Amino acid sequence: MSAAIDVASLGAAAIAAAGSWLARRSAGKATISSTTITSRLDMEKEAYERARKLDTETIERQDQEIQELRESDAEKSRIIREQAHRIQTLEAQVRALARRFRAEGVIDGARIDDEPDP
Repeated sequence: MSAAIDVASLGAAAIAAAGSWLARRSAGKATISSTTITSRLDMEKEAYERARKLDTETIERQDQEIQELRESDAEKSRIIREQAHRIQTLEAQVRALARRFRAEGVIDGARIDDEPDP
């Protein structure tokens, strides 16, 4: 009977050894897999952070450009308003002089519109 117990013990030991070997092998693969996944996650995180930084810098640069364009537009609009006012003033002066010259007979038959063209 002792031979049967020894065979059974050897079988149990072989099964335990095989289980231990398979567990170590599985743990090794899991470690490699975990390391690979962690490395990929780190790379993806770094890529995301670089892209986010680039996006933030682009948005800030574009905001600055928009602000500069608005300031430039405001200045040009101011100049246009001033020039339009100056033109209206000059046109009014020309019409007034034309009426005066006609009244004094300086210009006879010349036509200068009293109203500006549309």
